[in-house]
Amino acid sequence: MSKLIILIFQAAWFTAASYRPLTDALTALGYDVQVPELPDLGLHGDTAFMRSYATNLVDAGHSVIALTHSYGGAVANGALTGLGARQRSRQNLPGGIVHLVYMTAYALPRDTSLFDKAVEMDWLQRNMRMFKLHDDGTWGVVDPRGMLVAPRWHGKPEVEALLGTMVGSWAGGSVTEKTVGEEAWRDIPVTYVYATEDICLSMDAQTSMVAYMRGQGVEVETVEVEADHVPQVTATGRIVEVLEMVAGRYV
Repeated sequence: MSKLIILIFQAAWFTAASYRPLTDALTALGYDVQVPELPDLGLHGDTAFMRSYATNLVDAGHSVIALTHSYGGAVANGALTGLGARQRSRQNLPGGIVHLVYMTAYALPRDTSLFDKAVEMDWLQRNMRMFKLHDDGTWGVVDPRGMLVAPRWHGKPEVEALLGTMVGSWAGGSVTEKTVGEEAWRDIPVTYVYATEDICLSMDAQTSMVAYMRGQGVEVETVEVEADHVPQVTATGRIVEVLEMVAGRYV
C-alpha cells in the first residue's frame, strides 16, 4: 500500500484538522492520507496550488485516490486535469489519479462557478441568509452549526471539535471564479457520495451534478450516506468503508 495515497481536497472554511477523525481512522488502517492546507487564494489560486501538489505525487510514481469535499470538488475540477492514471499510462508516465471521489462536493462543468450553481438551483435568497460578505471581500458563514450539521448531531463533542477547526473567512474568488480547464471527471473513474441529510449542498444539487456527468457519457458510481455536510465527522465509518471499497480496486 506504500504507493497508494488518499489526497483530500478540503472544503472552504475548513482546515486539515477538520478531517482528523477520518484521517486518523484511515491512517490506523495503514493508508497514507494527505490533506494539504489550501492557501485560500480563490478558486484559481487554490486550483494551481493543488495541481502542483498532485503533480508532485504522481510524478513520484504514486497512485492517488482524490477525495473531494464541497468546494474541494471545484478545485479538483482543474487541478487534476491530465493527471489520470489511464492517461499517464498511455504516455508512458508513472503514477496518476486512479479514482475521484466526490463527498457531497461540487462536480461542475468547465467555466462554471459556485455562484453559477447557486443561480441554477435558485439559491440566491437562501445563500444570503447562510453566508455573509465581509468588508474586505471575503465570505463568512452566519451559522456554521446550523448550516453544516444535522440537528441530531448538535452539541456532540465531535461536532464541537470540528467547528473549532474552522476559519472565519474565505476568499471571495472561491465563489465567483469559474472552474479551470477540462473537467477531471471526464477521464478519471468517479464515485459520488450522496449525503442525504445535507442542507448546505442539498440532495437535489448533488443529484443534478451526477445527472450532468452521466449526460456527458461518464459512468458515475453513487453511494448514499445518512449524513449532513460533514460526513468526515458524522459518518466517519461509512466514508472509510467507501474509500476501502475504492482502494481495494487498486492494491
